[in-house]
Amino acid sequence: MANLSYDDVLARKVAFGTPAGVIDRLTGLQEELGLDGIIAELNPGGRIPLELETRSLRLLTHEVMPPSRSRLTARQPISRQAQDETGSGGR
Repeated sequence: MANLSYDDVLARKVAFGTPAGVIDRLTGLQEELGLDGIIAELNPGGRIPLELETRSLRLLTHEVMPPSRSRLTARQPISRQAQDETGSGGR
């Protein structure tokens, strides 16, 4: 990450914006990378006021996660045995 520019981080490493935009971004990442979860950092550096951080958390849990969860769980996970047989076990 140290070698990435701010624009690279925005383009490749984060999802932000409206709930619909975040859902689209997560869906695209899921399709591209096979994501089955996310890590949310709502207030990096502690610079966002508590009210905005709380609002972001509410939007994430009420508007982004339910549709994203249904899309992610609709995917059929690849079994460990199938990954091992095809050599795509991530090792």
